[in-house]
Amino acid sequence: MAYEHPTQEELFSVRDAPASSGKRKRGKEREKISWLIDDFKKKNGALLEKDTERHKKFLIEQARRGPPGRTREQR
Repeated sequence: MAYEHPTQEELFSVRDAPASSGKRKRGKEREKISWLIDDFKKKNGALLEKDTERHKKFLIEQARRGPPGRTREQR
C-alpha cells in the first residue's frame, strides 16, 4: 500500500486543543501524535519499524513547529 502523507489538519489540529498548562498540552500532543502513528501503521501495515520511528519523529517535530507560514511571534 502506498504511503499517504497526513493532512495538515491531522498534523496540526493538536495545536487547537485547549490546555491550561504546557505540561497538559504536551500530553495532548503526545496523545494526538500516537493516534496519528496508529493510523499511519494501519494504512501502511507493511512498513518497517525503523521507517515508522522516523515518521514518528517527523510528526513530533511538525506538531511542535505548528502550521507553516507562521512565525513564533504570531503563535
